[in-house]
Amino acid sequence: MKITLILLLLATTAFTFEDDEFADFEDFEVETENEVNEIPQKKIAEGEKPIIKEQATTTDSDTDSFNNDDDEGIVEDEFDQDEFEGFAGEIEDDRNEGKKKGAEPKLKIVNKVPYSKVLWYNYYIEMLFLGGLVLYFTNYAVGKNKNISIANAWLQTHKQFLEENFALVGDEANANNDPAYFMKDSDSIYSLWCSGRTLVEGMLVELKLIKRQDLLSITLGLLKKVSDQVQIKVELSKDSMDTFVFAVCSKSAARVLKDMTDLKQYCINVAKADEKYSLPSGFCVLSEISESTAAMLDSKVSSILSKYSQNIESIHISDQYSGLNNMQEQDQTLAKPETKKMLILTYNFSEKTDLNDLKTIMQLVIYLVEKLKRYKLSREGKMKADKNRQRVEEEYLKNTHQSRMEAAALKKEEKRKQEKEKMMNEENVDKQIKLEKKMKRKDAKKAMPKMKSMNIHL
Repeated sequence: MKITLILLLLATTAFTFEDDEFADFEDFEVETENEVNEIPQKKIAEGEKPIIKEQATTTDSDTDSFNNDDDEGIVEDEFDQDEFEGFAGEIEDDRNEGKKKGAEPKLKIVNKVPYSKVLWYNYYIEMLFLGGLVLYFTNYAVGKNKNISIANAWLQTHKQFLEENFALVGDEANANNDPAYFMKDSDSIYSLWCSGRTLVEGMLVELKLIKRQDLLSITLGLLKKVSDQVQIKVELSKDSMDTFVFAVCSKSAARVLKDMTDLKQYCINVAKADEKYSLPSGFCVLSEISESTAAMLDSKVSSILSKYSQNIESIHISDQYSGLNNMQEQDQTLAKPETKKMLILTYNFSEKTDLNDLKTIMQLVIYLVEKLKRYKLSREGKMKADKNRQRVEEEYLKNTHQSRMEAAALKKEEKRKQEKEKMMNEENVDKQIKLEKKMKRKDAKKAMPKMKSMNIHL
């Protein structure tokens, strides 16, 4: 009986223990529900509107996704302190403020401009470029006007003398019937054409001024001395001078004159010309016939050369003038160039030079034209001049004949190549053999020595 009572007591205690196993959790849920219910009642009592919160219900799918997230890992909303150096404090403050207010963090817009002033030294390349352009165009305008004023000053100085010796000065007339004296070839080259005088076909005056409008030329002129130049070309009529070639020039101009075709073919350099003809030191003479040199360099011409030795560059007189020697053009044309009877005088001047003083050089040109008409070569001189011109003519014919022979040889060689190609391209073997035999017969015939037949009558 006692044993049965003990078993009953143990069974009842075990049953009650199973029922009270989750009793503590039930008490905790009851306490939290009471607290939640008490808070809205207090707010209602204080006059605030109650906030009704919907209790979130979890479903089996939510629990499954939550469990899956636990398995995959939790992504923490953190940042690297080293990566965002200097912004960590600001980001934390924005997050805390957003959490407190329950709103997204606000963006701070900075109205401050990074550079409040224009830093001119950052644009030094652009400033240098603009400064160079301004300097170039300013120099162009000033230099162009300077050359125009120099050309007009030269014309005003020599205008009266030219009109006295030529019927026409200038090429054409403008709308006001005023003579357009100069022809502008460029901003630094001006040409003046004069005609209407006996013994002269025409005279061309070229003013080759310094390129003052070009900044680069001005810069190079500082390193090398450059001056303005006047070149007077007088084309003489056919009967205005005898047959000879002559030139007197400074050593600086001799390099250019030696490249002239007529001086290179007919003249030789006269040794010690300054002592023989009373010329200033530094001048040389290129002459074909010695007697013509003595006639041209008389006392008046020698005195003018001595007085203007710093200005006069060269005096070139020739009945075979054809310009500079250009071997390439001669090889292509294979003909003697056209020649003219010319008188060319070249002199230099500067801005400080008195142009009225240089009128004597222009008078020298007219003096030489008149002297050439009166001067005649002696019989020996005439024979020597004719012999020299015949020699030059034979040289041209020889060169022409040689070039013709070379052209004929090239043509024959080209014909032989065509025959050989025709033989190689022939498809019929019999015809090919016939052509080959024909070519061999021609070669054998050419290789045979030429025999002359002579008829002997006994």
